[in-house]
Amino acid sequence: MDIKKNLSLVVAILIPVLMVLFLVAVIYVPRIYNHPQYNFVFVSGGNYNEEYIIQNGKLIARLNTDNIVPIDKAAPAVPPQKFLARLFVYDIKQDKSAEVTLEQAQAMNFYPDVKSPDGYEIINGSSSYGFSLFGGYSQDFSTLFITGHGLNKKLNTPVLASNRYDINLRFVGWVNSAN
Repeated sequence: MDIKKNLSLVVAILIPVLMVLFLVAVIYVPRIYNHPQYNFVFVSGGNYNEEYIIQNGKLIARLNTDNIVPIDKAAPAVPPQKFLARLFVYDIKQDKSAEVTLEQAQAMNFYPDVKSPDGYEIINGSSSYGFSLFGGYSQDFSTLFITGHGLNKKLNTPVLASNRYDINLRFVGWVNSAN
């Protein structure tokens, strides 16, 4: 087969192959060279009135009683008296999480930003439930992803609840291990 005679056929076969190789490189090369460095704390489950915020480098946990709605109109709404959420520290190098107590998490130091010092973010996953004219997209609170610098990786987080609504994974903050 003479390549000069069949140049258009060679180009027609070569272009899709090069496109696939380019896409593979764009997707997988960032995973090889990008390695996040900072551990973080996240929350699993709990009530929606439980708030975990980072203030002056420390974890503050509080119960927000402003939005308590009574179940029975005759009885007043009673806010929960304890925290039900479970706290976890995610070890980024070992790609696993370990449960910690609220007191252990409050003893840690945190960076104040949503982005880590090396430029990564923790986001909830997403799921789609079919095609429709108006979207068909929802957030999946049972998965966490680390994103940044071309990396978008699902994290190994525990799914320990008996139903989907008990999970509700939420990012809290980046651990500052330098202090």
